[in-house]
Amino acid sequence: MQKYIIGRLFWIIPSLLGMVTILFFAFQVLPGDPVRAIFSGEGASMSQEQVEYFRKLLGLDRHLIVRYFDWIWSAIQFDLGISTISGDEVTREVISRIPITATLVFLALLITIIISIPVGIFCAFYQDKWPDYILRIPALHSTENAGLLIWPIGLKHGRRSSLTSGTPKACCGLSRENRSPT
Repeated sequence: MQKYIIGRLFWIIPSLLGMVTILFFAFQVLPGDPVRAIFSGEGASMSQEQVEYFRKLLGLDRHLIVRYFDWIWSAIQFDLGISTISGDEVTREVISRIPITATLVFLALLITIIISIPVGIFCAFYQDKWPDYILRIPALHSTENAGLLIWPIGLKHGRRSSLTSGTPKACCGLSRENRSPT
């Protein structure tokens, strides 16, 4: 058993590296220009000179492999960059959300235990009978159920999506007024 656990723990690092590599390259092949996407909601068109300035500022003018290894090295050092939405450090934003995330995880686990143990006992008692079949349906669609439970809460708080907040600000803390490359 101990050998199995050590083997599983060993595979965490290659799995994480594979996952972040796939994510990095998936974001690189998205259509459109990231600089124009960052500033698209602010109503002003950008000159080509401004686009080039921000591409250089964000490091988008460098080769893809160089950007990848810089990104991995920065992530290892917990430097996740600057948020294009708020203009703050991403690491600071992630850390500030840990308490609420831990609370949500704890409550979700508590609710899951409170609901699943009685339902599991009930289904075991009526194994392969109609109550068991009926209760299998929500169990198979648990991911969709979670999204359906989050959605009304987001609407109540005035958000179109529960996962987003606000509108994009200029990256690197720059406002609309000082976009020029000078």
